Amino acid sequence: MSTRGFDSRLKLRHLTLVTAVAEHGSLVRAAEELYISQPVVTRAIQELEEILGVPLFERHPRGMTVTDYGAAFVRHAQSVLAELRSAQTHLEQLGRADLGTVTVGTYLAAAHLLLPLAIDRLKSRHPGLRVVVREDTVGMLRSALAAGGLDLITGRAAQQDDPRFSFHGVYREPMALTVGTGHPLASAAPPELPELLDQPWLLPVAETTLRSEVEQFFTRHGCVLPANVVECNTFLTIRRLLGTGRYLGILPRSLVRDDPALTTLDLPLDEVGWSVGVTVLRGTARTPAADAMLTALIDAGREIADTTAD
Repeated sequence: MSTRGFDSRLKLRHLTLVTAVAEHGSLVRAAEELYISQPVVTRAIQELEEILGVPLFERHPRGMTVTDYGAAFVRHAQSVLAELRSAQTHLEQLGRADLGTVTVGTYLAAAHLLLPLAIDRLKSRHPGLRVVVREDTVGMLRSALAAGGLDLITGRAAQQDDPRFSFHGVYREPMALTVGTGHPLASAAPPELPELLDQPWLLPVAETTLRSEVEQFFTRHGCVLPANVVECNTFLTIRRLLGTGRYLGILPRSLVRDDPALTTLDLPLDEVGWSVGVTVLRGTARTPAADAMLTALIDAGREIADTTAD
């Protein structure tokens, strides 16, 4: 790969177009999103491949897929575009002399406790600041963060296998074996794990860190996973099913503590738990609004840690 002329020939439009094509897998859909003609997109991709000296996409009758070279370049392009958007927002906010908007991604680990507490703190300090909360899967939130669509993510520490992201833990959330208050076990003697294997269980979905910890918990106790299982990460669904009085679930202890319809069983879950905190994009400048949100999250996390320490 030759980089001769790389700096002078590479344009911002190349980065915008290559990320759009990679996202949509189609020249036509990328052109439609950017309100330009398909030939313009085609020429730009051809120019970029000539500049870089490597193929970025494989062409197929039904669309395009990124090559290994393309995937690597798109990640860098997303980072550059995210940094430029951050710079633009920062300058606009400085010009208006206010904090602007902060967009936070979240999922179950932080949505019920850390984030509401942090937002309340933030709004008390900066009532004019606009807060936007988006809930999604970890993978989708990370993609949005890398692309500049989010300022930060709050939630459990995911696998730290991507050097673009940095995680700052603020407190550890223990998990609890949970049933609805109408479940027969809610008023029974503390059970042993083998006694519960025939019960219907609500477990985290496969291939998540929490599911792996749950599986290890069963293995340490010489048990296999129950056969009667519903895999779910959506709290509203989990809570409704637990409310039937027929299921066992694994939920954050603090979430159960504040819910009169749920109760925990006296069966310690050992090392099953999660570190809750904030994920940010490494090496990028944060806006004043994002900095204020990060400070509020850290302060709220310390308060939660102090409250739950016993």
